[in-house]
Amino acid sequence: MGDIHQNDALLEDVGNLAAYLYLLRERHPGHYQTIVETIRLAAPFFGDFVLRPHPLNPEKIRLEWRVRGSDLIFGPDALSDGTLRFICLVMLLLQPAERLPSLIILDEPELGLHPYAIRLLASMTHTAAAEGVQVILATQQSPWSTNTRCWWWSAPRASRPSASWTKQRWPAGWRTR
Repeated sequence: MGDIHQNDALLEDVGNLAAYLYLLRERHPGHYQTIVETIRLAAPFFGDFVLRPHPLNPEKIRLEWRVRGSDLIFGPDALSDGTLRFICLVMLLLQPAERLPSLIILDEPELGLHPYAIRLLASMTHTAAAEGVQVILATQQSPWSTNTRCWWWSAPRASRPSASWTKQRWPAGWRTR
């Protein structure tokens, strides 16, 4: 259970997922609906999130959800690791443009995902990049390398650049495709 007011930005560990979803539902209903519909594409059983302040402590909120066509409420522990990962990535990539970070770094985001969910995720990363977000991926999957400009590192691990490099000045060893 998290603080309902901890919603300025999605935390890197998504520990404020429920609070952030609550904010989007209340202030950006179109984006919230797009997020829910995108989750349903990969997890057709998913109905919607149940986002409400905790009855005993209205300053707290818990991530809960319903199965499509049911009134039963479940917690996040009833979802598979892959489904939870997909939900978090959808939230990150489909939030309103003004709330998107300028840089997103994802390490093997495809882990635990169904092949169709991987294709959806690739499409969302391309969309975020088209919105002006710099997206850096470390992946073994091919959906990201088709019909896009990809950069990859070909030098040994020990000689990779420091955090100070920029897009305008790619280090020797970076190649474009």
